[in-house]
Amino acid sequence: MISYFVLELKGVLSSQEDVLTDLCFSFGASGISENLQFRQESLRYEPETVSTAYHDLEVYFPLKPDENLLLEISRQFPNLAWKVREEVEKDWLEEWKKGFEPFVWPEMFGLCRAGACLLQKL
Repeated sequence: MISYFVLELKGVLSSQEDVLTDLCFSFGASGISENLQFRQESLRYEPETVSTAYHDLEVYFPLKPDENLLLEISRQFPNLAWKVREEVEKDWLEEWKKGFEPFVWPEMFGLCRAGACLLQKL
């Protein structure tokens, strides 16, 4: 079973983000994602990012994060809440197939597949 680790950081100030991400990468982080707040008035339009004073980060590590990193985060950023969790690596190509269900092309609704309807009329 192949796994990786996620360091969840809660309550990161925008002014802290650059220093914090540099620190994490210096301890072997392989990537970082930010959980952005957003609003979407309608599903027909692009979502709009909501500016907040605080946000949450997830930092990814191939190995369990070094205890010295966690101590340094606690020392430099006492306002942050953090938690480490282990995740099992998944084959995402296989994962999306689990919920996939083929559908019948809706020709009954007057739609045609790649011009096939037009060729039938010739």
